[in-house]
Amino acid sequence: MDGFWSRARRRWPLLVVAYVVAWTVPGLITTAQLTISYGIRGDYPDLGLLLRVSLPGWYIWALLAPAIAWAVWRWPFERSRWPRVLALHLAASVVAAAAWVAMAVLVRRAFSLPGTTDAGVLLTNAVGASLLTYGVIALGVHALRAHLEGRDRELRAVQLAGELSQARLRALSARLQPHFLFNTMHAISAFVSSDPEKAETMLAHLADLLRMVLDAPEVDVVPLRRELDFAERYLALQEIRLGDRLRVDVDVRGDPAGVGVPLLLIQPLIENAVEHGVASRRGPGSVTVRCTIAAGRVRFEIRDDGPGLPEAFDLERTGRIGLATTAARLRAQYGDDHTFDVGNGDEVGVVIRIDVPARPVASSQSPGVGLATSLAS
Repeated sequence: MDGFWSRARRRWPLLVVAYVVAWTVPGLITTAQLTISYGIRGDYPDLGLLLRVSLPGWYIWALLAPAIAWAVWRWPFERSRWPRVLALHLAASVVAAAAWVAMAVLVRRAFSLPGTTDAGVLLTNAVGASLLTYGVIALGVHALRAHLEGRDRELRAVQLAGELSQARLRALSARLQPHFLFNTMHAISAFVSSDPEKAETMLAHLADLLRMVLDAPEVDVVPLRRELDFAERYLALQEIRLGDRLRVDVDVRGDPAGVGVPLLLIQPLIENAVEHGVASRRGPGSVTVRCTIAAGRVRFEIRDDGPGLPEAFDLERTGRIGLATTAARLRAQYGDDHTFDVGNGDEVGVVIRIDVPARPVASSQSPGVGLATSLAS
């Protein structure tokens, strides 16, 4: 409701004009009714006189309406206490009728307007109309309050859903990072005693990767260039680890500038290709990463030439954290507007395909580091 009242305060001149017009309309209708009534009897009084009779009464209600609205807002009609509230507003309507009569007498005497100035007669004649007018104002205020409260509930529900979605995405991302770290540290530990120089180089690469993760902004989408650069550095670390056993090919088609994707989107998939594809082979293996930016979409294809998936493989029940977590992140972030397919290649290995919207991201977030691998535009 705060937003509604703040907008109302900013537009108060326009609202005042609209308010006056709104109360002028019933005055004009009353004038038209009097004109028709007198015309039927063959009497045609002056139009200005009829306006002077009709309009002041409605303008008095315009002055009383804010107090009535405040009373209805302060004591709204609620199911649990409606008898008390109804009695209170019936009493308030009588007070409003008395106030209307008092003001009508003052206005008629001050401006010498036609009509009786006898308060008793006016009150007797005005009670029914006062109840009706008070009721209409009360119903209007109650409807406005219900509308604003309903809109606030919807807004809170949307905000809560967004906060839950953000929390889920961050939890999923946080799950990936230690998994990646532990796997990499385990790989490095194998070289600590046998090849300390290689272990030191791998630690330097790991430090660069961790710095990129820690420096990443706390947003759902990061520049595609950052994600590709992270993948390049991870693959460089794995090339040191596996040596001639790993061949890497990265191909980017289209302009990644200004395009955003989720942080650590393809790294766990590349890790899956390296660990379950190349590392499980006796001889050399390859990992191919294809990225295509076109028609407002970003498409990835990660392919390896390893042994492939088992026959009973199920993405929903897979024990591979990288695949399961990536699938959950994509569902949470894109809903139905994405594709994530994991399957065996035509001859060997596994092929993972992702298709997501190319969400915009500020180019200033991009690290501006080029790929060392082949880029094709």
